Amino acid sequence: MRDEIAKACDSQTGAVAAIQKETFARIRTALESGENVQIPEFGKFSVRDLPAEGEKPARKVVRFRAATEKAAAGENGTAREPDGDVETLAGEHRGSEE
Repeated sequence: MRDEIAKACDSQTGAVAAIQKETFARIRTALESGENVQIPEFGKFSVRDLPAEGEKPARKVVRFRAATEKAAAGENGTAREPDGDVETLAGEHRGSEE
C-alpha cells in the first residue's frame, strides 16, 4: 500500500512509511488514553467499556464507525455518536456544547 500511496502523492515510499507510522502511533496513544479519534472522510475510532460477563473480566474495546457516504464525499454528514467529544488527528477538539 505504501508504494501506491507514494506514487499517487508523488512522494518517496520512505516518507509515506514515516507518516503512516506516526499516524498510527498517535491514534493508538489517543485510544489508550480513552479519547475518541475522528478521521475526516474516513470514520471514527472510539473506546468502549465492556462489563464483566461470567468469568470474563471487564475490558475496554476499540470500536470503529465508518464515515457516511455523505461525509466521505465531503458533504455535511459525519459518522457521529450522540455521546459527545471527538478528537481529530489535526488536534481539533469538537464536542457537544453543554
